[in-house]
Parts: sequence; structure tokens; C-alpha cells
Amino acid sequence: MPYALTIPVHYAVETPLDAGLHRGLHAILLGALHQADEQLSATVHEMRLKPFTQALLPAEAGDGWVWRITLLDESLYEPLCQGLTEAKPGQLQKRPFHADLPAMTVIYTSYQALDQPPTAERYHVQFLTPTAFKQRTYTEPIPNPYLCFQSWWTRWNEFAPKDAAMNVAVLDIVKAHMVVSHFRLHSVIFRDANRWLVGGVGRVTFQVLQPKRVSSEWWQAAATLAAYAPYCGTGHKTTQGMGQTAVSPL
Repeated sequence: MPYALTIPVHYAVETPLDAGLHRGLHAILLGALHQADEQLSATVHEMRLKPFTQALLPAEAGDGWVWRITLLDESLYEPLCQGLTEAKPGQLQKRPFHADLPAMTVIYTSYQALDQPPTAERYHVQFLTPTAFKQRTYTEPIPNPYLCFQSWWTRWNEFAPKDAAMNVAVLDIVKAHMVVSHFRLHSVIFRDANRWLVGGVGRVTFQVLQPKRVSSEWWQAAATLAAYAPYCGTGHKTTQGMGQTAVSPL
């Protein structure tokens, strides 16, 4: 059962575009898990694909910041909340940091519910934080349907129930029948010590071409992955502030 937690935080910072800040948040999250369940924390730490994403985002009211955490495994929810509740106000990059747990909002769903969304011929995708895709020898900062759906498919097959595993052929369908029809993107630099991580922020629309030439089951699979995206994030370094995603089927 995936969860999305939005936690108001008391933290004075002008911009969250600092990879070091998000590594600190990553450490706070793992520290909270360790506080509540040392074995669970060790297991998560050793996983190749982590069952969570996190990032510092502007509050919707435009005043302050929220810490958005998504969990792809429901077993993490109670230990994380326990660990964060027990944690004392501390510091993040030498500034006071406090998560306001009583004001936290929580959204959750089931993998079964995500597996039954309505199909769509267009998907409006918004990248809330810098998004990029690790390739063999470089990092690609410009999203396209194949890279996005590949990212979502990988996490779905890692964390969804095994009986809901999705055939990789859905990615061939996406590659052949889905294109970018509109975009408004700009590059953003995520500062990380002596290197810069470049990612795309903004909006893009993916359009399905000739949908009736393909069995509806494949568009159902694509719709499932798009519904999963706000929980699993997009691209790489989603545990360290990148790839926060919102999707609206049109």
C-alpha cells in the first residue's frame, strides 16, 4: 500500500536546490526508521531500489516548506511515524530543523486500486523537482514517454505484489505509440559539492497515437503506471530530492 506524507517543517532556507540538504533529509528519514526498528532500517539501507522518495517542496500556501515523503511499502509507515515523533528538533546543514508531525497530511491507496484506473489518451505530467534519467555513460535531463514509463515500471515490478507484476512489453507499446505533444520545461541545477546535477522541472503532455491499434490491456497497464508515478517518483535520486512527480490523465 503506497503512502504519501506531507509534513510542514520549520526550516529557514531560501532554496531547496541543494543535494546536500536532501542527503541530510535522507539521513533524518533513515535515522527515524532506525530509531523505531533497527532491523527494518538496515534492510532498507541495503536495498538497491529504495521503497521511498522524499523532497523538500514549497508549501501550497506559498509560505514555508513541506517535507514530502512517499512510501512504496506499507510496513514502513508506522515505524517512520514513530521514529519521527520520537526525534527531537535538530539541525540540517547547521540550521534548526523541525518536522511538525501533528500537522502532517497522509494520502494512501492500495496496489489493487492503482491496478484499475481509467485509461486515457493523454497524460499531463508535472515534474515538481529536478528530474533526470541515469543512462550508461551519462544522465539524461529531458523526459520522454519511454524513459518515464520505464522508471515507473521498474519500481512497480519491484514493490507491487508479485501477482500484479507487469509485462515489460508495455514499454515497447509506449515507445511505439506515445509521444510528447506539449511541454514547458526548464533545466535546474541541483548543487552537489563539486558537481552539478542537471534535471528538468515543469510540465509535459504525453499523447497516445492510434490507441485502437493496440489491445486495451496495454493502455490499462500504462494508466496503472501513470497513477503510480506520484508515489514512486521519476528517474534517479528520488530518495534525495529529485523526481517528484504529479500526473493527470486527460
